[in-house]
Amino acid sequence: MTRKDGRAFDELRPIKITTDFVKFAEGSCLIECGDTKVLCCASVEDRTPPHVPEGEGWVTAEYSMLPRANRERSKRDVSKLKLSPRSAEIQRLVGRSLRAAVDMSKLGEHTITIDCDVLQGDGGTRTASVTGGFIALCLACRTLVEDGDRRGPGLYPGGAAGAGAPVRQGQPRAAGHSKASAGREALMSEKFVLASHNPGKIREMSAILARFGVDVVSPRELGITVDVEETGTTFAENAMLKAKAICAASGLPAIADDSGLCVDALNGGPGVYSARYGGEGLDDKGRYTLLLNSLRGQTTRAAHFTCAIACAFPNGDTLTAEGQCDGTIAFAPMGEGGFGYDPVFFVPSLAKTFGQLTAEEKSAISHRGKALAAFSEKLATYLRK
Repeated sequence: MTRKDGRAFDELRPIKITTDFVKFAEGSCLIECGDTKVLCCASVEDRTPPHVPEGEGWVTAEYSMLPRANRERSKRDVSKLKLSPRSAEIQRLVGRSLRAAVDMSKLGEHTITIDCDVLQGDGGTRTASVTGGFIALCLACRTLVEDGDRRGPGLYPGGAAGAGAPVRQGQPRAAGHSKASAGREALMSEKFVLASHNPGKIREMSAILARFGVDVVSPRELGITVDVEETGTTFAENAMLKAKAICAASGLPAIADDSGLCVDALNGGPGVYSARYGGEGLDDKGRYTLLLNSLRGQTTRAAHFTCAIACAFPNGDTLTAEGQCDGTIAFAPMGEGGFGYDPVFFVPSLAKTFGQLTAEEKSAISHRGKALAAFSEKLATYLRK
């Protein structure tokens, strides 16, 4: 039995590897597997992402195809303002496979980025990218040694990178340094699911997680519909209920938030019931009007907004972060901006309500902005462990 190109059914495609194909990269090769041709370049930077422990290095990868790598022209990913799902998945696969072959503690505080560009695709671009990327990585590590890096080449002896199971000294190993770092490695190669269909919140969280090299998707993008009953007595409990439900349904790390207004004169109310204050029939204006009526005659009008963000991981780990913004309840609504209770939440230091602030002003002091900043730092600390 033979294939269309004349090869036997169990015969590999002819493989040709040309090293140092690019003049300026620290390591490069052109790998040809039959008619598939992939250019792999390794670039070294003297810095690392925030999640990497001090003194260690990092390896990452990017993957793309030239518009005419196939029989018909395809749009460049940059013209679509985001990676195609296929490209995103392949570059995570390549990065994960190559990291399995590197001892980050010996690499030093360097980031090696492997760029895999498919010049011509005729099947097998993933495995060609992993193989070519590994060769470019080896050449870059050799360059580091030749340039006087005292910490060694960084590659595990007898190691190899594979798209299936990474191997070192003939033994399969997880794509990380240890059992403790396996969770971190898994996170870096996965999507995070945000329990929201709000495009603004998705963009906001995408910006936060971009520093960690992960994508943010909504449950709708994964075809998940989960109706979570918010039975918690605190914002953090409700956020965690949603995060755990989405994590269980998707098998991916999930993030959720819950927020509301707490008024001292109402014993912390409406609190976790902020969105349902006064019943389902009220809109935003109806709810803050009810609030003003409830405080009629009250001179003590101290209040605060609270936002809690929760993250649940498939391994059972969880993170929570909170932010709070203090203020008072105005005697009448002011401003057309924002939503919810914003027109009646007065910030004394700015002499304005949330409804009178610009988006930038509000983000700088808001409970949500503070919670997002705290969550970002907690996630960075978690990934360093």
